[in-house]
Amino acid sequence: ELLALHSRDLVPPATFEAIIPEMNAQLAAKGTAFFEAEGIYKDGTLFPTEVSVQITSMEGEPLTVVYVRDITERKRAEAALKKYRDHLEDLVRQRTSELKTANEHLMELSRIKDEFVSNVTHELRTPITSLKLHQYLLTQDPEKAGEHVAVIRRETDRLAHIIDGLLHLSRLDQGRVPFSPAPLSLNALAEQYALDRAPLAEHKGLSLRFEGAMNSPTVLADEGLLGQGISILLTNALNYTPPGGQITIRTESRLANGQIWGRLLVRDTGPGIDSDDRPRLFERFFRGKVGLESGTPGTGLGLALAKEIVQLHQGRIGVLSEDRPGEGATFVIELPIHSIHAQEEDNAGNEP
Repeated sequence: ELLALHSRDLVPPATFEAIIPEMNAQLAAKGTAFFEAEGIYKDGTLFPTEVSVQITSMEGEPLTVVYVRDITERKRAEAALKKYRDHLEDLVRQRTSELKTANEHLMELSRIKDEFVSNVTHELRTPITSLKLHQYLLTQDPEKAGEHVAVIRRETDRLAHIIDGLLHLSRLDQGRVPFSPAPLSLNALAEQYALDRAPLAEHKGLSLRFEGAMNSPTVLADEGLLGQGISILLTNALNYTPPGGQITIRTESRLANGQIWGRLLVRDTGPGIDSDDRPRLFERFFRGKVGLESGTPGTGLGLALAKEIVQLHQGRIGVLSEDRPGEGATFVIELPIHSIHAQEEDNAGNEP
């Protein structure tokens, strides 16, 4: 079969045209040529070959000797090896990326730990320093013992508040806080806290108003824990609103992404929140510009604790974006509605 064929018949036309110049160049340079090319089976199927060409002579006549070897299996093995090597490289890249991410995470945890220790140290050192000072003054100036004892009492309460906050956050982190959710009227809970804080608001010269939803949102919540979160927001509003100001507690329901949420909003007419402080507002020990400049007492743990409590209820907490510095602040807690039949007539979807 081969004797009747021309070399052009053994390879695709495009391949023949491509290999001839290279083959001639190799033969001219060293009398041999070696290359790979596509061959054609007699049924027209293409297959990879390895070709060796030598110029020799026989009985004084030049003779071209061509060796052609089918390297299909070798190519398959090479392809499999390449695929495996590429897979290994992908695995190495993936593992390297995972290790890099893990390392970055560890570095971030280390940073958070260092920042936490620094903040705790600072928050504990301040009242302890004050306690030591007034204990000393108490011995040096007995006539003002009442003043010094009052300061010692306040600083002791502050220390207890910091430690309680840290312990509560630690228990939340470890999932050791008793959590007993049950159907709860958001109206009833919010109104209860509004009534409880009304005397304090009046004492501070503030107006405290409750605006309940027409149909009270019913949420699945632990009354004690959720009440603690509401209490934190009310305490902040009372601390930051100047005399003559107003605090409003409002409940409503809202439809978002196919889910009806029960919302509780605490709005005040205080100095508001600096835009630079918003991203870190719920970080532990973070105190914003307004709090630091006003000298308003606080540990920077309240909002972090409120966030943990709300998230434990599968809810969300935040500050409404339309608030501007100097125009007060509105904090909002959103919890999934437990039952929706009572909200069908409510203003679902309305913004405050």
